[in-house]
Amino acid sequence: MKKSYSPCCSTHSVTEAGFGADIGMEKFFNIKCRASGLVPSVVVLVATVRALKMHGGGPNVTAGAPLKKEYTEENLQLVADGCCNLQKQIQITQLFGVPVVVALNVFKTDSPAEVDLVCKIAKQSGASDAVPCNHWSAGGRGAVKLAEAVEKAANQKNSFKYLYSLEVRFWDYFLGGMNACCISVGFKTRTTSQQ
Repeated sequence: MKKSYSPCCSTHSVTEAGFGADIGMEKFFNIKCRASGLVPSVVVLVATVRALKMHGGGPNVTAGAPLKKEYTEENLQLVADGCCNLQKQIQITQLFGVPVVVALNVFKTDSPAEVDLVCKIAKQSGASDAVPCNHWSAGGRGAVKLAEAVEKAANQKNSFKYLYSLEVRFWDYFLGGMNACCISVGFKTRTTSQQ
């Protein structure tokens, strides 16, 4: 956000909108930004190789149980298959006209090839940048490149827009909101009547 709540300390404010572009971000943009007048400058989508492998069809992860080999060994096919989820989150963000940076939290079980693949797919899918982040192991130094990418994206031209207007009748608003949600998650919309 370009609008700062503490101008003496920073020119940007950061907030966590919640889980997923299809839930937290949409509510943040369509409700909170509309009510507050704030306009987002950039979206940071956080991903992990492990989560993308799960989206790609990897086995369930159980708390307390050792990770299966699919998560501890390189598996480019699982990563590539799971990137369809990341691509959809980028696509949803683009509907709002806001630049997106992918922050890939890198862990010791992630191979360099897996990290490179995720970053490549994210950029090809329209992300302004995709940055491997090592702040879990390197502290603040591990997120410097992310901060630079976010600042660069925040300074890009922004065409933020809401997905629906509040200046419509309830029924039209309901259908418009439903159509916007359906479009954002990839469903086809249908025309219906009030009867």
